[in-house]
Amino acid sequence: MLYIAQAFWRDRALPHKALSRGFIDDASGLNATRVEEVWDSPSDLTKAEAQLAELLRQAHVRRLPVSIAGARHTMGGHTIAPGGIEINMLAFHQLELDEKANLLHVGGGARWSEVLLS
Repeated sequence: MLYIAQAFWRDRALPHKALSRGFIDDASGLNATRVEEVWDSPSDLTKAEAQLAELLRQAHVRRLPVSIAGARHTMGGHTIAPGGIEINMLAFHQLELDEKANLLHVGGGARWSEVLLS
């Protein structure tokens, strides 16, 4: 049970220093990177999927790299595409347990604390 408590403690939203418009960073606070835009996915999955398809089409046309982020707990900046589009996946935190197959399907915005309690 200690690992669950530790996951909750570490999974909370991290306070980030204010960044200039057009920059994002990860949990370390050491990788401020300029990006073209940050797209916050809407919580309505139907709308989000339609908007995501359009966003990816535009990124292809504009030849921009796309990266995804959730809680930004990664460190080292390896999930940030410089000059690209960052997609905030936190709205995609749905969890669906397939009891028959004993599989948990996890959305891209789920946090480890949610996974451990499922």
